[in-house]
Amino acid sequence: MKIAVNEEKNATAFFNLAFIYEEKGDRQKAKEYYQEVLKADPTYYQAQVNLAIILEKEGRGTDAQTHYHKALQQNPKEAKIFHNLGINMKRAGKLEEALAYYKNAMDLEPDNSIFQYNTGVLFNIKSDYNLAVEMLERSLENNRENVYAYLALGDALERQKEIKKAIYVYRDLMSLGITVHGLKEKLSYLEGIHEEALKKEAKEREAQAVNSLKQEQDEQQKKLLEEQRAAEKKEVEALLKKEREAAEQRAEAERKQMEDKYQKMLDE
Repeated sequence: MKIAVNEEKNATAFFNLAFIYEEKGDRQKAKEYYQEVLKADPTYYQAQVNLAIILEKEGRGTDAQTHYHKALQQNPKEAKIFHNLGINMKRAGKLEEALAYYKNAMDLEPDNSIFQYNTGVLFNIKSDYNLAVEMLERSLENNRENVYAYLALGDALERQKEIKKAIYVYRDLMSLGITVHGLKEKLSYLEGIHEEALKKEAKEREAQAVNSLKQEQDEQQKKLLEEQRAAEKKEVEALLKKEREAAEQRAEAERKQMEDKYQKMLDE
């Protein structure tokens, strides 16, 4: 079969051979035949993509980029190429460029749960937890069986301190019947934290209620004291007024008595 392929220079046959070797785990042979594909037909974009993927696995991200870009030139409507370039940029630490490629991929395939998942993970790395939660929830709406999307969503919610919501997500994951190492223990731990938080919240509400009642009682007592002082002040003012009036009356009586006495002396 190898001789026939070499004689025919058939790009499709080379591609099939490369794919077979790749499935068998022989990356070197797969690369050689993908390169033969491109010699026979430079426009065979899928060979560019597959070759780039192998190079990525070998840690040759820059070389992989070259093939992705060539594939993109040949097929600019292939969402997977944008997505793979996003992964490439993420591995290179170029998160903004990675996000741009992911968005390009989602523009072409808005409901692709894998694209949404990887975008959500990227937002999580960037500490954009609100956007991470939004994207991961969309991913799960399109594929309820992506275990990693549940885990990433739970992690984003934990980072937002949304422990109760994270617990629900992990419970949903466990309901799938899929065993995830350490998940049961994690869920138990978070439930303990949530229970303590509820107890603390209840105590705070109780303390707030007590303080509110005490404050109300203090205000009532203060009001009573103010009313009592006002009444005492009024009583004292009334007493002083009465005493002033009595003093004025005595003074008037004495003045009149003196006038009468003086007049009597004049009359004599």
